[in-house]
Amino acid sequence: SLTDRANEVLGHFDLKMSFQSDPWEVRLNGHRLVRWSETQKWRAGLAFQLALSEITSVKFMIADAISNLDYENRGELFDIVDLGLQKGWVEQVLLFGTYATANPPIRTPAENVALYAVEWTPESGTTIKSVA
Repeated sequence: SLTDRANEVLGHFDLKMSFQSDPWEVRLNGHRLVRWSETQKWRAGLAFQLALSEITSVKFMIADAISNLDYENRGELFDIVDLGLQKGWVEQVLLFGTYATANPPIRTPAENVALYAVEWTPESGTTIKSVA
């Protein structure tokens, strides 16, 4: 089910999503949406999107602002992407983030994934380079 798949992903962050029907609401670790942190909302959205991509057979997901996660949680994100690719939940994943250094402090998920850095400077404009 959608909830089971989302919770399999959220388990990497020690979170669990539940749905309540009357009144309708989504809870995370028993807490109502108004009490969720921004990163909890981001993680729940990621898990929900990954679950939907499999259930609907779209097999695609996109996530922005991965740079909002600290280094440890960024590693968890890539473990989740690896899991989704290995289990066939997704076939294409686009992840976006902003980094202040030329070498982003992240690893490449799975061996069949390319990692690119898009840089802009006033002198050279936009450049795209492979970083993995």
